[in-house]
Amino acid sequence: MEGKVLRVVDVLLEILESGAMEFTEAAFFRARENLLAARHELRQQIDLAHRPPNGPIL
Repeated sequence: MEGKVLRVVDVLLEILESGAMEFTEAAFFRARENLLAARHELRQQIDLAHRPPNGPIL
């Protein structure tokens, strides 16, 4: 599920950065900040979900 949500976040970032959403400057940066934070959190969740139970393989 996290992978699908991550894909949506990535697409929203692409649309946002293309200028298609026509946000004000303040709204653009707030939306971008929130989407980047969501992307980071989702990547962490995906990483943790795919690690072996005893931690990362070194």
